[in-house]
Amino acid sequence: MQGISIEISQSGMSAITSDSLTVNETVELEPIAAGKVSALVRRAVGRVYGFEFLNLTPEQGHKITEICKSLPLYRGKSLGI
Repeated sequence: MQGISIEISQSGMSAITSDSLTVNETVELEPIAAGKVSALVRRAVGRVYGFEFLNLTPEQGHKITEICKSLPLYRGKSLGI
């Protein structure tokens, strides 16, 4: 399944996907932190999903933190999703 990430943080991310997912479903996301990451679908609005990362290794957590530091901070209106 393909998708486009919208937001990312140390605890999870939001993405638009080509296929439907179910809240509470566990999925594998990649490439995140140069590899695969298990995530739980926490919310869904249409094809926009919120994912919570599960069982990150310390290396993955550090890599995501570094990626987040390099991204611009979103300061606009909330997406409302």
